[in-house]
Amino acid sequence: MKYFGLIIIAILSMLLSSCYSNVSKNNTASNNSSKGFQTELPAHTAVNQSIVTAEVEQIKIKNKNDFRIRAKILKVEENPAYLSIASVGASYVLVPNFQLGQNKNIMTTDKNTRLLQLSELKVGETFNAIIFYEHNKGWLIDKVL
Repeated sequence: MKYFGLIIIAILSMLLSSCYSNVSKNNTASNNSSKGFQTELPAHTAVNQSIVTAEVEQIKIKNKNDFRIRAKILKVEENPAYLSIASVGASYVLVPNFQLGQNKNIMTTDKNTRLLQLSELKVGETFNAIIFYEHNKGWLIDKVL
Protein backbone atom coordinates (compact mmCIF):
# COMPACT_ATOMS: atom_id res chain seq x y z
CA MET A 1 0.00 0.00 0.00
CA LYS A 2 2.90 2.39 0.80
CA TYR A 3 4.39 1.88 -2.64
CA PHE A 4 1.06 2.41 -4.35
CA GLY A 5 0.68 5.80 -2.61
CA LEU A 6 4.21 6.84 -3.61
CA ILE A 7 3.57 5.88 -7.22
CA ILE A 8 0.33 7.93 -7.29
CA ILE A 9 2.16 10.97 -5.82
CA ALA A 10 4.98 10.64 -8.38
CA ILE A 11 2.51 10.43 -11.28
CA LEU A 12 0.55 13.45 -10.04
CA SER A 13 3.78 15.45 -9.65
CA MET A 14 4.81 14.67 -13.23
CA LEU A 15 1.38 15.61 -14.58
CA LEU A 16 1.29 18.92 -12.70
CA SER A 17 4.84 19.74 -13.75
CA SER A 18 4.08 19.16 -17.47
CA CYS A 19 0.89 21.27 -17.25
CA TYR A 20 2.81 24.16 -15.72
CA SER A 21 5.49 24.17 -18.42
CA ASN A 22 2.87 24.06 -21.23
CA VAL A 23 1.01 27.05 -19.74
CA SER A 24 4.18 29.15 -19.58
CA LYS A 25 5.04 28.32 -23.21
CA ASN A 26 1.52 29.30 -24.31
CA ASN A 27 1.68 32.59 -22.36
CA THR A 28 5.00 33.54 -24.00
CA ALA A 29 3.62 32.90 -27.48
CA SER A 30 0.41 34.83 -26.83
CA ASN A 31 2.27 37.79 -25.29
CA ASN A 32 4.47 38.13 -28.37
CA SER A 33 1.60 37.83 -30.84
CA SER A 34 -0.48 40.40 -28.98
CA LYS A 35 2.22 43.01 -29.59
CA GLY A 36 2.02 42.44 -33.35
CA PHE A 37 5.46 40.88 -33.79
CA GLN A 38 5.92 38.26 -36.45
CA THR A 39 8.79 36.53 -34.68
CA GLU A 40 8.82 34.95 -31.25
CA LEU A 41 11.26 36.61 -28.91
CA PRO A 42 12.40 35.32 -25.55
CA ALA A 43 11.15 37.05 -22.41
CA HIS A 44 14.63 38.35 -21.67
CA THR A 45 16.51 39.36 -24.78
CA ALA A 46 20.27 39.79 -24.79
CA VAL A 47 21.83 43.08 -25.86
CA ASN A 48 21.09 43.25 -29.57
CA GLN A 49 21.37 45.62 -32.49
CA SER A 50 20.44 45.43 -36.16
CA ILE A 51 21.38 47.79 -38.97
CA VAL A 52 18.32 47.83 -41.22
CA THR A 53 16.77 49.26 -44.32
CA ALA A 54 13.04 49.55 -43.65
CA GLU A 55 9.95 50.58 -45.61
CA VAL A 56 7.28 52.63 -43.87
CA GLU A 57 3.92 50.83 -43.78
CA GLN A 58 2.16 53.17 -41.35
CA ILE A 59 2.93 56.13 -39.09
CA LYS A 60 0.88 56.97 -36.00
CA ILE A 61 1.61 60.46 -34.71
CA LYS A 62 0.24 61.66 -31.37
CA ASN A 63 2.33 64.82 -31.52
CA LYS A 64 5.65 65.99 -32.97
CA ASN A 65 7.67 64.12 -30.33
CA ASP A 66 5.45 61.04 -29.87
CA PHE A 67 5.07 58.74 -32.86
CA ARG A 68 5.37 55.13 -33.92
CA ILE A 69 6.29 53.69 -37.28
CA ARG A 70 5.19 50.29 -38.54
CA ALA A 71 7.91 49.28 -40.96
CA LYS A 72 8.74 46.24 -43.03
CA ILE A 73 12.39 45.21 -42.81
CA LEU A 74 13.88 45.02 -46.31
CA LYS A 75 17.54 44.40 -45.41
CA VAL A 76 19.48 43.52 -42.25
CA GLU A 77 23.20 44.07 -41.85
CA GLU A 78 24.74 42.38 -38.86
CA ASN A 79 27.23 44.08 -36.58
CA PRO A 80 29.67 41.41 -35.32
CA ALA A 81 29.77 43.15 -31.93
CA TYR A 82 26.03 42.62 -31.32
CA LEU A 83 23.42 39.90 -31.67
CA SER A 84 21.01 40.75 -34.52
CA ILE A 85 17.41 39.56 -34.08
CA ALA A 86 15.56 41.61 -36.72
CA SER A 87 14.28 39.52 -39.64
CA VAL A 88 14.03 40.46 -43.30
CA GLY A 89 10.37 40.55 -44.34
CA ALA A 90 9.07 41.10 -40.80
CA SER A 91 7.04 44.15 -39.84
CA TYR A 92 7.79 45.87 -36.55
CA VAL A 93 6.36 48.82 -34.68
CA LEU A 94 9.39 51.06 -34.17
CA VAL A 95 9.60 53.78 -31.51
CA PRO A 96 12.32 56.46 -31.51
CA ASN A 97 14.82 56.14 -28.66
CA PHE A 98 15.36 59.84 -27.93
CA GLN A 99 18.18 61.19 -25.78
CA LEU A 100 16.45 62.79 -22.81
CA GLY A 101 17.62 65.55 -20.50
CA GLN A 102 17.34 65.63 -16.71
CA ASN A 103 13.71 66.81 -16.89
CA LYS A 104 12.79 64.01 -19.34
CA ASN A 105 12.67 66.52 -22.20
CA ILE A 106 14.06 65.70 -25.64
CA MET A 107 17.52 67.22 -25.93
CA THR A 108 18.58 69.18 -29.00
CA THR A 109 21.10 66.79 -30.53
CA ASP A 110 21.88 65.57 -34.04
CA LYS A 111 20.61 62.09 -33.08
CA ASN A 112 17.24 63.46 -31.89
CA THR A 113 16.88 65.75 -34.92
CA ARG A 114 17.30 62.77 -37.25
CA LEU A 115 14.84 60.70 -35.21
CA LEU A 116 12.25 63.51 -35.33
CA GLN A 117 12.61 63.70 -39.13
CA LEU A 118 11.28 60.13 -39.38
CA SER A 119 7.80 61.44 -38.49
CA GLU A 120 7.77 63.28 -41.83
CA LEU A 121 8.17 60.11 -43.90
CA LYS A 122 5.29 58.83 -46.04
CA VAL A 123 4.01 55.29 -46.54
CA GLY A 124 6.28 53.46 -49.00
CA GLU A 125 9.39 55.53 -48.25
CA THR A 126 12.48 53.79 -46.92
CA PHE A 127 15.03 54.68 -44.28
CA ASN A 128 18.22 53.21 -42.81
CA ALA A 129 18.57 52.90 -39.07
CA ILE A 130 20.02 51.02 -36.16
CA ILE A 131 17.25 49.30 -34.21
CA PHE A 132 17.14 47.04 -31.18
CA TYR A 133 14.59 45.12 -29.15
CA GLU A 134 14.16 45.74 -25.44
CA HIS A 135 11.86 43.68 -23.25
CA ASN A 136 8.75 45.65 -22.10
CA LYS A 137 9.56 48.50 -24.53
CA GLY A 138 9.51 46.72 -27.88
CA TRP A 139 11.50 47.74 -30.95
CA LEU A 140 13.40 51.01 -30.61
CA ILE A 141 15.14 53.10 -33.26
CA ASP A 142 18.50 53.99 -31.79
CA LYS A 143 19.94 55.98 -34.67
CA VAL A 144 18.96 57.06 -38.17
CA LEU A 145 21.75 56.50 -40.71
